Amino acid sequence: MKSQPKYCFFKSSRFRKLRISPNILIANICKFVASITKKNLKKYLYIPNMPDPDIVIRTGGEIRISNFLLYQIAYSELFFVDVYFPEFRKIDFLRIIREYQKRERRFGK
Repeated sequence: MKSQPKYCFFKSSRFRKLRISPNILIANICKFVASITKKNLKKYLYIPNMPDPDIVIRTGGEIRISNFLLYQIAYSELFFVDVYFPEFRKIDFLRIIREYQKRERRFGK
């Protein structure tokens, strides 16, 4: 018995069906991924010219980053405070700076 070829189906914005062989699709994805460099990836970020932050402060008691600048904060120091932003004071910021100064930055090493 002859096996049927496998295809991926996509709908374009004009609802035309596009049939692509999985092997061709995977090959093109692999070429794309191999072509990604740090330099050309940064130009597609939300704020491409912004340097990576050293400190990220999450207010409101939530201990998560919620997809916020995921690539840029890979080596940032994260601080989570229970205070909501409107009540965030200078003393809270100074405590974070003091704690930041105590940390040893390893940048993924």
